Amino acid sequence: MNSDQLASLAKSRESETLEFKTTNGTRREAAMTACAFMNQRGGHALFGVTPDGDVVGQQVGERTIE
Repeated sequence: MNSDQLASLAKSRESETLEFKTTNGTRREAAMTACAFMNQRGGHALFGVTPDGDVVGQQVGERTIE
């Protein structure tokens, strides 16, 4: 997926197959979302995107990679 495709997804609304997470600090929620997607039709979880679809990005450090 390229940056144009990601931007297009961010302009969409959240749905059964699309979830926005402002930060990866919500890892537990993100893991639950990923499990739900895997048990259904699949989907995308975008980090660094607000619930309103604004792309805010996020800082990625060594701890993030862990």
